[in-house]
Amino acid sequence: MSAPRPPSALSTTQPEIQVIRLHKAGGGMGLSIVAAKGAGQERLGIYIKSVVPGGAADRDGRLAAGDQLLSVDGQSLLGITQEKAAEFLQRTSSVVTLEVAKAGAVYHGLATLLQQPSPTPHR
Repeated sequence: MSAPRPPSALSTTQPEIQVIRLHKAGGGMGLSIVAAKGAGQERLGIYIKSVVPGGAADRDGRLAAGDQLLSVDGQSLLGITQEKAAEFLQRTSSVVTLEVAKAGAVYHGLATLLQQPSPTPHR
């Protein structure tokens, strides 16, 4: 059991909510996501772990690691698994509408989660 985070680890300002229309131009969005539950959250949230260089999100420039994805094309991503969120993101058309809480990971005390390497399969 880990010790509770000191209040200084949390941001006191509410994340800015933005609606971003992303044009995929034939490829994927170029996002790596992670599901996590932060301080004060009752349900899992979906966070951007990284933005793939050269991908649609990178070219657009408005999404960043640590942003929380709240919905995709009107479908809420709150309380669902990482696998389900990935499925929703893959099913999108060439123009995607994302509702995003900017720097949501920092607000919920999850900044360190984003700095951990992605798990790799062991053989």
